[in-house]
Amino acid sequence: MKMPFSDEGREEVVALLGTALIAVQNVELMIAKVLQYVLPEEHGTAPAEDIAAKLSKKTMGALIQALKKRADIDEGLVAALDDFLDRRNILAHRLRDIAGPKYERFDKLGTFAYELTVQASSIAPVFTDLLFTFSQNAGIQTSVDDLVRKSIGSGMLGQAGRFIKPKA
Repeated sequence: MKMPFSDEGREEVVALLGTALIAVQNVELMIAKVLQYVLPEEHGTAPAEDIAAKLSKKTMGALIQALKKRADIDEGLVAALDDFLDRRNILAHRLRDIAGPKYERFDKLGTFAYELTVQASSIAPVFTDLLFTFSQNAGIQTSVDDLVRKSIGSGMLGQAGRFIKPKA
């Protein structure tokens, strides 16, 4: 992805970074919802809103640690989540670490943002499927169920339980 050092090139990189940020936030939200509904810890009689508020304050690292604590996770998915967390932290805290001359830096930033978006798009269906399967098993049906099925993909639909299993 070779980009010129121009206003247009910078705008493209900023758009890619924004897309990556949204993709990361979506995965973060899905992990929090999986922890809230699919793999809940004992909350007694706490209202769902309180649980959601508590989870929304946790960092991505804390959410992934909670996920690992509550479920047996496929080793490949653990590696993908750990790498995803590292890249998310670069996006959130250390973008300046992507070094190089100004011309190369924009190219590297654009590539980094694109790859992070692709990575989020490959991880998201696992958590979408867990939430969708949970809702279907609970008898919850919505007008967007067909869209959710399509977003998960036929190869992944109903398969997330192979990658994440609640600990006994």
